[in-house]
Amino acid sequence: MGHLDTLDLVIFISALVGILSFGVWIGRKEDNSTDFFLAGKSVGWLGIAGSLLGTNWSAAQLVGLMGASCSLGLATSLYPTMAVVGVIFLMYVFMPIFEDAKIYTLSQYLEARYDSRVSNVFSLVSIGVTIVLGLIFAFYFGGRSLSELLGDTPLEMSYTQMVILLAVVTGIYTVTGGLSAVIYTDVMQTLLLVGGGVILAILVLMQPEIGGLAGLLELDASHPAAEQKLTIFKPSNHPQIPWTGALTGLLLLNIYFYGGNQVMAQRMLAAKSPEDGRLGILVSIFIKVCLVLFVILPGIAGYYIFEARGLDVNPDDTFATLFRILVPVGYGFGGIIMVGLIGGVLSTVDSVLNTGSTFLTVDYYQKYFRRNASEKELVKVGRIFIVILLILGTSASLLILNPESTSEGFLKSTQLGSYLIVGILTIFLFGILWKPATASAALIVLIVSPFLSWGYELLYSNFIIAWFPNLIVAFGDKLNFFHQLIMTFFTASFLFVIISILTRKTRSQENEKHTLVEVLKRSTRKTAPFWQSEKPWVVLLVGITTAFLLWFR
Repeated sequence: MGHLDTLDLVIFISALVGILSFGVWIGRKEDNSTDFFLAGKSVGWLGIAGSLLGTNWSAAQLVGLMGASCSLGLATSLYPTMAVVGVIFLMYVFMPIFEDAKIYTLSQYLEARYDSRVSNVFSLVSIGVTIVLGLIFAFYFGGRSLSELLGDTPLEMSYTQMVILLAVVTGIYTVTGGLSAVIYTDVMQTLLLVGGGVILAILVLMQPEIGGLAGLLELDASHPAAEQKLTIFKPSNHPQIPWTGALTGLLLLNIYFYGGNQVMAQRMLAAKSPEDGRLGILVSIFIKVCLVLFVILPGIAGYYIFEARGLDVNPDDTFATLFRILVPVGYGFGGIIMVGLIGGVLSTVDSVLNTGSTFLTVDYYQKYFRRNASEKELVKVGRIFIVILLILGTSASLLILNPESTSEGFLKSTQLGSYLIVGILTIFLFGILWKPATASAALIVLIVSPFLSWGYELLYSNFIIAWFPNLIVAFGDKLNFFHQLIMTFFTASFLFVIISILTRKTRSQENEKHTLVEVLKRSTRKTAPFWQSEKPWVVLLVGITTAFLLWFR
């Protein structure tokens, strides 16, 4: 069987059956909507941390980010490091608002802050983002890598067969178990994912071409500066990760991902206390920053291994190729790493399915069709929506994405999502931080922002660089999507302010109760002394991240 033996396959099958059985068992008593959609609001910090990390550090991170790192180097570390800013916004800007509102979905907050028109459009856009960034690419990375790894074994499957298998396994325990099953299987899957990632990282870094971490640093330094991989900041005209875009557009992307994203916020809403929620966030982000060691550095090392061995590897095949050529047979390492990979796929898919189902059930079915629906009916409808979303996501991943693609799928998924998230982030930030924000402004910005994003790309390529050719030297001949994101955000913000001023007569004191300043005024929560709170850990996290960015700048 080449790179896999019987022990590896036994470990793989056992883990798959174990995850499925555990998820069904955990969710066996989910018979009301609070349990099904918010896990009974009883999740401790460990469950929050594991689920956040499992949802966040997915197959897209393990496979996609490793491939992007092989191609682009340490610049990809800006993805996990900029997430620190998003976490701070979640803890101190978004969560006080969401805890005060006592909500199931973020759209319920938007209805209270603006009106039902805004919440309805937000739900639809969010489901689109969820399917694009969650289901489709999770199935793509998982199906592509696992079908290659299981080649020439008794379990050999095509890309299509593997995607369908992943969909069936995830669907069974997500449909039966709800958010409790999702969160606690995420914890187990996160441990498997971290374990598999660490094993592969050690095997890669200890290759004779690399010689450990110190050897990688020395090897990279021996190359001309323009060819070195261990530098973070690329020129402003870099086509994929320009430093100007990373410190602006990517930063905004992370604020959205943690604050305006139902998948992430739903974990916080399920916490049994604010303290558990904040501690869970911090633990997950500390581990996420370690992605640099477990995923990004092995990806860079893989580049030099492929170069030394004369291998031409597509970026998205980096993980599978390193697995095939480096993992020794007979020790079970291959099975453990594959289990980690499948855990990353399942943890993303189950989270996305539960989130999409929550939107459709709470924001549409209960609100517009069955206001007096019983708890059991809501759970039943939620399960039906999970099946529908699963079918749509599976079909899209098979019909839209090419498993033979040679481009970086990780960056492609981010780019697709960037078109839709600017409007969402704008209406949340203004709604939370600016009392004069009006519903009309929010609705128009939410609808117009995707067209602004596409418009700026077309305008730059067809007109702006023709009028100002010197911009090519500064920003390249095509508008990078991070630059597009920040330009769209500033334009959307300007529109939001102007429209709010023009529609100021529609302002409502009731709506303005849901701004941060008003929530903090009426909050009765006691603030712990600095050294007894989570704040020292936040300062430490910011310090470590800043030092890393400066050291490898």
